[in-house]
Amino acid sequence: MSESDLDLIDALLVAPRAPWASVARMLGTSAPTARRRWSRLVESDRAWVTSYVGHPAGIVSGYVEIRCQPGSVDATASEISAHPRVLSIVGVTGDRDLVLSVVAEDMRGFRSVIQHEIGAHPKIVHARTALVSRLFRDGSSWRTRGSAPAKPFDVERDAPPGRDARERATLRTVLRVLERDGRATSSELAAALQTSEAQARRTVGRLLRTGQIIQSVDVARSVAHYAHALLLWLVVPAARIEESARLVSALPFVRLCAAIAGGPSNLYVIVWARSLSEAADLEAQLMQRVEGRVADRSIVLHHYKRFGHCFDDDERRVAHVAWSAG
Repeated sequence: MSESDLDLIDALLVAPRAPWASVARMLGTSAPTARRRWSRLVESDRAWVTSYVGHPAGIVSGYVEIRCQPGSVDATASEISAHPRVLSIVGVTGDRDLVLSVVAEDMRGFRSVIQHEIGAHPKIVHARTALVSRLFRDGSSWRTRGSAPAKPFDVERDAPPGRDARERATLRTVLRVLERDGRATSSELAAALQTSEAQARRTVGRLLRTGQIIQSVDVARSVAHYAHALLLWLVVPAARIEESARLVSALPFVRLCAAIAGGPSNLYVIVWARSLSEAADLEAQLMQRVEGRVADRSIVLHHYKRFGHCFDDDERRVAHVAWSAG
């Protein structure tokens, strides 16, 4: 990507739904030029806006490490990718073959996916699950050049509103539109919500502001500056897990940081590296900030699915499975 492309992506990372006039002012260009450049990136599948449900919506999420029968990893990942509640799938090194990110509306739904969809899969020989107890940083806070945000992402920044049936229906309707097009117009959202454009803007703004819906800008791995991902499972003192997570989240190369429960580790971190030789140094930098140890580590070999978007062997985006359709 050109420097101007990266500048545009960083501008949209700050506010994925910002009006083109605002984006243009940040870039020192015109609104039609900014819109045209973004359209070019989207049409060539080099970048896109990703929208997904956030923890303040009352969801239950977790990570599932699975081992497959020999020779069945690709086929298993392909089959599981079709499930809307399996948000992301990566193939990794080490004792596990795949790591899944599973997101459900409640514990019953989460348990159903784990036990009936994953646990009963004929090609899966072992599965281990850990629940996310708190998310400190995720993909919405990354920047193309690795600069950290002023404050690490924290879904606890706003108390979740009441999640009655009407609120859940509203969230699902808005997410259905934004999953298809993260920059969908107010008129499209108003039509889906059967309300005025002004009311639609207020509704979407509230869902984004409270973190019930999260948006980010994703890029094709073929043009990403970070070619590799290192997964770390850490064990830190329980009394210092929040402090540790915030210190880790402030590092510019950290893509995700989540407190997890129900497994042998209590902090899960994803580090982005430009090269494999850089991975050990980044891990060392990270561990200098926290008291604890690395329980396990893996390198990502392949992204099968990321925030609902499915990829082929060359990591080209080939399909999208909407979470809201589940």
